[in-house]
Amino acid sequence: MKSIGFKFDARKIHIVKYFFSLLFFSLINNVISQNLVFEKQLESDNPLENIDLGSGVSSVPVDIDFDDDYDLFIGTSEGKILFYKNVSTNDQPDLFEEQIEDANPLSAIKLGSKASPFFVDIDNDDDLDLFIGYTNGVAYYENTGSNLVANYEEKVGVLNPLSEVTHAGARSYAPTFVDADKDDDLDVFIGWLDTNVADSQGILYYKNSGDKDVPTFENEIALNPFKDFNELYPTPLFVDADGDGDQDVFIGKGDGKMDYYKNTTDYESLDTEEFLTSSFAPYPNPASGQVNFSGLKEDTEIKIYNLYGQVVIQKVVSPEQNSIDVSHIKTGIYMLVSKIEDQKISKRLVITN
Repeated sequence: MKSIGFKFDARKIHIVKYFFSLLFFSLINNVISQNLVFEKQLESDNPLENIDLGSGVSSVPVDIDFDDDYDLFIGTSEGKILFYKNVSTNDQPDLFEEQIEDANPLSAIKLGSKASPFFVDIDNDDDLDLFIGYTNGVAYYENTGSNLVANYEEKVGVLNPLSEVTHAGARSYAPTFVDADKDDDLDVFIGWLDTNVADSQGILYYKNSGDKDVPTFENEIALNPFKDFNELYPTPLFVDADGDGDQDVFIGKGDGKMDYYKNTTDYESLDTEEFLTSSFAPYPNPASGQVNFSGLKEDTEIKIYNLYGQVVIQKVVSPEQNSIDVSHIKTGIYMLVSKIEDQKISKRLVITN
C-alpha cells in the first residue's frame, strides 16, 4: 500500500484565535481557486469579542440543530465544553448566546483538562456524534437523539473506536476526521502534545479499515504522511483549498501561525490495493458469537491475534463457509490477519461476548 503524500508549501497565514474556525468553514462551501484572503474583524464586528476563556481553548463550529447556521462549541483547559448557540437575525447576522445547564447538551462533560471536541457522523445514521480529545485520551459520545435534538451518551472500552489512544503522562490529543484516502469512510488524524517532555508533539494517523457504518481505526505508523511533523500544538484542519477535488491541510501551531500542506496524492495508484483492503471485511464489527467475512473469492486462512500477539483462532474460510465462531473469546480488541492475492491484510476486530 502506498502512502498518502503531502507536499510542503512554506506559505503561512495569521488567523484570529477564536474567529478562525467560523471563517475557515465558510471555505468549504466555496471552491477556492485564487489567493486566500482573511481580514481581521475588531470590537463589535467580532461576534466573540467579549469571550475570554484564558489559554488552552479549542473551538469547533457545527450546525448542531440543523437550522442552517453554525453554532459554536468551545473546549476549555479545564476539560469542559461550552456551547454558544447562533441566534442571528437579519438585523444582527453575527449573534451568539451562551447556553448553560440543560440548554447545553454537553454541560455534564468534564474530562480533566484540555478538551478538544470534534463532531462527526461516525456511524452514518444522519446525526452528529462527538469525539473529544483530552489529556491522555480520546472520549467518544454517541448521539442517541436525533439531528434536531442531540443526546450524547459516552461509549467506553471496545465501544469507543479510539479507546486505544491513551497515554500515562500529560499528552493532550486533538482529533480531526476526514476521508483522506477516498475510500468512502472517515479516517482520523490526531494532533498531540506532551507537556511533560521537551520538544514532544506530533500527528497520528488512524486509517479506517472498517467502513462508514462501523469504523475500525488502525494506527498507521509507517504510512503516516505527517510522521515527521514536530511543531507545537499541531491541529490539522482539512479543506479543498485549491478546488482540485482532494483535501489539503492547514495545521495550526502554538506560535499563532498556520502551515499549509497541498495534497499531491496519486489516488489512482491506491485503487487496486485500496479495493482489496476495503472489499474484504469482517462483519459485524464489533462481533458477538460469530464473525462473517465479505469480499472472499477463494479459500482464505484467517488468523486472529490478541493484543499480546498470541494466535487465538486460526481457520480457513471460503465464499460458501465464510464465518468463524468467536463465542469462546473474551471481550476485547483483536487483530485479524489474512492473505488475499499475495497481499497481507490486517483488520482490527472488536469482540463483545
